[in-house]
Amino acid sequence: MLCIGEDGDVAQFGDWSKRNIQLYKLRYGYEMSPRSCHHWIRRSISESLRSEDYYIVDTLIGGYDEFEKKAFLGSVDYLGNGLADQI
Repeated sequence: MLCIGEDGDVAQFGDWSKRNIQLYKLRYGYEMSPRSCHHWIRRSISESLRSEDYYIVDTLIGGYDEFEKKAFLGSVDYLGNGLADQI
């Protein structure tokens, strides 16, 4: 995952996202697929827009889905608009 934007927001959102994705693996015993991470990050950014302290970050999510045997590349902007493409 690559984040760009305001320095503080990038550091805080990147660390928070990383920790929550790791927590998902500990809770359920398997990792999120790249597509699932994309949708989770998109929802998180969209929900933060409705709060006082929203994140101004654009993210680029990439990975390899072992289940579907395909690469994934997607992006989410600071308004929660997402573009997902299975390569």
